[in-house]
Amino acid sequence: MDTQTASHRNRKAGRFSLRYKLNLLILNAVLLSSLSVFLLAFYVHCQQIDRICFDQAELAALNVSKLFNSSADDNAMIIHLWNELDTDEFRSLRARAVQANDPGLIEAWMKSRYSFKESAAPERSLMDDYQYCCEELLSVEESFPLSNLYIQRDLGDLTYNLIDPGESLLNIGSTESYIDEFQQYEANSRIPATVYRSEYGWLCTACEPVCRFSTNEPVALISADIDMNDIVHERNMFLFNCVVLILLVTAAAIMLNLFFVRRIAIKPLCRLQEDVCSFTSGEKAYTAENIVKLDLRSNDEIGDLYQEIHDMQERIVDYTHDLARVTAERERIRTELDLAGQIQRHALPELGADFSGHSGFALGASMAPAREVGGDFYDFFFIDENHLALVIADVSGKGVPAALFMMSAKNMISSRALGGGTPAEILTDVNLQLCEHNSAHMFVTVWLGVLNLQTGMLTACNAGHEEPAIRGEDGVFRLYQDKHGFVLGGMKRSRYTDYELQLAPGDTVFVYTDGITEAENEKQLFYGTDRLLDALNTPGLTNPDEILAGVKKSIQAFVGRAEQADDLTMLCIHYLGADAEYNAGNIKN
Repeated sequence: MDTQTASHRNRKAGRFSLRYKLNLLILNAVLLSSLSVFLLAFYVHCQQIDRICFDQAELAALNVSKLFNSSADDNAMIIHLWNELDTDEFRSLRARAVQANDPGLIEAWMKSRYSFKESAAPERSLMDDYQYCCEELLSVEESFPLSNLYIQRDLGDLTYNLIDPGESLLNIGSTESYIDEFQQYEANSRIPATVYRSEYGWLCTACEPVCRFSTNEPVALISADIDMNDIVHERNMFLFNCVVLILLVTAAAIMLNLFFVRRIAIKPLCRLQEDVCSFTSGEKAYTAENIVKLDLRSNDEIGDLYQEIHDMQERIVDYTHDLARVTAERERIRTELDLAGQIQRHALPELGADFSGHSGFALGASMAPAREVGGDFYDFFFIDENHLALVIADVSGKGVPAALFMMSAKNMISSRALGGGTPAEILTDVNLQLCEHNSAHMFVTVWLGVLNLQTGMLTACNAGHEEPAIRGEDGVFRLYQDKHGFVLGGMKRSRYTDYELQLAPGDTVFVYTDGITEAENEKQLFYGTDRLLDALNTPGLTNPDEILAGVKKSIQAFVGRAEQADDLTMLCIHYLGADAEYNAGNIKN
C-alpha cells in the first residue's frame, strides 16, 4: 500500500459522511423553519389571546354598565346603596364587624335598612338591593372568562368597594389605594383594559362608569378582572402544543429525509463512487472496460455529474492511450538520440590516437554537448607528415539539426583540407559548398589552423569564431586578436584571410567555442574571457590535459547548479619543436 492510498483511507475512516451532512442539514432546516413558524405563531397567538381577553373584560364591564345606566331603578339602587354606606353609622358598624370578624353584623344592619323602593315594597330591605345587584353581576360574569366582576366608587385617592359577589360582606365599604396605572384617568371614568400588579395579583382590569340617571354624573365603576395567570396558562398550553407538533413534524421530516435523500441522492452517489473507484484500481484501471456505466435517469445535478464523469473517463482513456504512444515514441527518440550522440562522439578524432614518429607536440581536446547531440566539433589530422590541421567549430542552433549540419561541415573541411591549400582557401571552398544546399539557413563558425611541425609556423584563418588564446615564452596566456571573416554558410561570396603565428618550442595555443565564455551561473552572469584567462594562467598547468581540466573545474565552480545552456568545446596544442623528445602517445580528456 503506498502512502497516498493509506492517507486516503485514513481520511475516509475519519470523515463526516455526506449522508449525515444532508440529514443534519435538512434537520436543521426543518427545525429552523418550524421554530420560525412557531415563534411567529406564538407571537400572533399571544397578541390575539391578549386582545380577546382584554375585549372580553371591556365588554363585560360595558354590559353591566349599560344594565345599571339604562334602568332608573337600578341606577337609583346603586346611588342609594352608596348613600347608606357613606355614613358614620355604617363605618362604625363595619369597624366593629371587622374587629369581631362577624359579617352577620353587617348583614343584620343591611336587613334593618329600607330599600330605595321602600314606598312600593315596605318589606324590601337594603340587603335585598345588594343581593339583586350581586345576582346581576353573576349573571354577566358567567358569560365571560372573568375572575371577578364588582362595583366600586372612586373618591379622592381612595377606592371604596360597594358590591363584590365573590367577597364576604366585610368587604363592603372597604377602601383601597388608587392603582398607579389608573392615575391618568379621572375618577369614576371609563378605563380600558389595563394590566397591572397589586395585592390581589397580576390582573387585567377594564372599568365602565355608572352615571346618575338624571345628570349623567359618574358615581361608580363597574370593574371586570381577568387573572393574567389564566392568560399565561393559555399561552403555555399553546407553547406545549407547538413543541409537540414541532417534534412530530421533525420526526416525520427525518423519516422522509432518510427515505427520499437516500433514494434520490445518497444511493446514486454511492453507486457512482464505487464505479469511479473501480475505474482507477485493478488490472484494468483507466481502460474503456472500467468506464462508469449506470442507469441514472434523473434529470438533475447528479445526472449531470454522472455524464461529466463518464465523458471525463472517456477522455482519460484516450489520453492514456495517447500518453502511452507518446511515451513509447519519446523512448524511441531518446534511444535514437543516444545512439546519435555515440555516433557523433565516435566521429570526432579519437583522443589517444597513435602519432608515431611525431613527438614535437602534445594535444588535448574536449567536447561536452548541452543535449544528447551537439553542434560543436573539433578535429585534428595530418595533411602530410609535416603539417597538422587543427579545427574547432560551432554550428548555429542545437540538437539534431545542428548535429547533422556539424557532421556535414566537418567532413567538408577535412576532405577539402586533405586536398591542399591554405586555411583561407579551404574555408572559402567549404563556404560555397555549404551555401549551395542550405535551405535551413544554418551557419557555422570555424577556426582552422595548419601547423608546420618542422618550423613551428601556424597558418590560421578565423570564420566568425572566438579569438584564440596564446601562451608564449613568458608563460602567460593572452587572447590573440586575429582578423575575423564571415561565418560559413552565411554568404556565397564571403572571402577569408590567412594569418601566421610563429610558435617557439614551449608555446601553447588554446581555442574554444562560445559555450565556454557564455556559460551562465544561477544569477545569469556570463563566465567571460577574463575568468577564462585566469583559469588558463593558473599556476602548475603545463600540458594540455591539465589546462583543459583546470578550465572545466573553473567553469563548474562558477556555474554551480545552473543548467548547461550550450556545448562546451576546447582544443589545446603544446608545441615542443621539431627535435623535442615527448611522449604524446596518450592524449586524454
